[in-house]
Amino acid sequence: MESNSTKLKKNHCQCGGKIQIKNNLFGCENCHAIVYPKLLGRDISESEALSLLAGETLLLHFTSATGKAFAANAAIKNGKVTVEIQK
Repeated sequence: MESNSTKLKKNHCQCGGKIQIKNNLFGCENCHAIVYPKLLGRDISESEALSLLAGETLLLHFTSATGKAFAANAAIKNGKVTVEIQK
């Protein structure tokens, strides 16, 4: 179970701004960081989007166009989600 401080942290961006949700887009009203509902063809959950905006780095699993599974670290850098593929 999440603590109150964890819940509060996930409702605010890493910059301290409030997170807004519109049309399945998650964005910060202060720094304008944004998380789209899909990343590399994978659906991003609300929990994952809020965690990314809160400044967390997530290990996510994807499937390539050829059907091969791979993992990547996702994080927000300069207001955009960046992905670093694991080797």
